[in-house]
Amino acid sequence: MKLGDIRRELELGKAPLAIVYLPEKETVGERITFLAIDGVETLKRYLEWRKQVGEKITDDSPLFQSRARRGLKPLTEQKFSVMLKNVAKKAGLNGKGKYGRLRAHSFRKFFVTQLTNHGVEDKIVNFFIGHKIPDVDRVYWFRRIEELRRIYAERQEYFNSQSRKKKVNP
Repeated sequence: MKLGDIRRELELGKAPLAIVYLPEKETVGERITFLAIDGVETLKRYLEWRKQVGEKITDDSPLFQSRARRGLKPLTEQKFSVMLKNVAKKAGLNGKGKYGRLRAHSFRKFFVTQLTNHGVEDKIVNFFIGHKIPDVDRVYWFRRIEELRRIYAERQEYFNSQSRKKKVNP
């Protein structure tokens, strides 16, 4: 994902921020998901830090980067998984105990559970997490981004600890 993919929403101060993306699988159509208000604020700080350390950021710049032997590279799913594993280990979440190993998929499962437990229809939950849904539903929801943003905003307090204290800006 590149900065240009979300720049307009970011500049307009939208929160939750709509992320429209095209998955790498050719058979899967365009998708929409959202970034909660605390994620938007963290993303802004991260981008500002990148500017402060001298990076020239353009619309073609990767949204997230990782350090490599030969400089900076776009952050891959694989690298993110390694980073998450290291952070979990440092935090003592190494797979022992009640909850098991922390993985990126754990966040996805938590997100689905919270949306479902707080009254979001299954087809909207599936839309949010990028599952294949009937074209008729996909077209319907793509035309109602603001309604999806509202549904997400009303429930973000259940899956983002910082969002409970912050006001949304749709």
